[in-house]
Amino acid sequence: MARLDVRVLFNLASFLIAILVSACGGGGGSGGTGLVVSANTFSLPAVLANQINNGYTQNFTVSGTEIIGGITYNVTGTGTITVTPAVDTVFEGQVALQNSSTINATLTANGISVSVTDTSQSFSTTSYAPLGMSNGEYWVVQGVPVIPATVIVGDTGVVGTYTRYEDNTKATVLGTAEVSYVVEADTATSVVINLILKEFDDSNVLELTDQTRWRIDTLGNVSWRSETATGADFNYLFN
Repeated sequence: MARLDVRVLFNLASFLIAILVSACGGGGGSGGTGLVVSANTFSLPAVLANQINNGYTQNFTVSGTEIIGGITYNVTGTGTITVTPAVDTVFEGQVALQNSSTINATLTANGISVSVTDTSQSFSTTSYAPLGMSNGEYWVVQGVPVIPATVIVGDTGVVGTYTRYEDNTKATVLGTAEVSYVVEADTATSVVINLILKEFDDSNVLELTDQTRWRIDTLGNVSWRSETATGADFNYLFN
């Protein structure tokens, strides 16, 4: 499933943090309520096909904290992500679909604002299974991703694992990333798919946990709900 690429947002935040560190100091972000367990089943492949083929545009707000040199900085902002409809390409020697994402965001901390633009690319098979990403790093999926045809509330599973490389030469391995999902209650005719991304360094130490929540309904409609990202020295909410 296409996602608001949190790594690209961190790249944007780095511009702001660089300014903050050369200036001065700082203090948080979160959300949830009244849910119904749907008795329906929901088609993930149909949702993936829709998003990958058609792309989408999503506005978001940002709130969170970064800890640098023992100082906590509050960061807020707004932005827009635009994902283009898929085009045919080749990825790692196989026919693939490519979506390009562009993020325009303005981030603010300590009264300082920075506006930036960044891009990333995601690659999938012609049957909409993930293959890899180019997002400041270069990710290649290991083996064959597992995407169930249908899901119900309470289902969980691992979609797949990526090897994280520094760039497309694949000369330097940075670690791995695992994508899993949990199907959460929402309404009688919809569920929330919580896509969970965990990034590990080359010593298998967890660096980042990112949770992106999408609502899907029995008609196959999909809408982005929120994204949270946490690590040892940061905590962000995008909604």
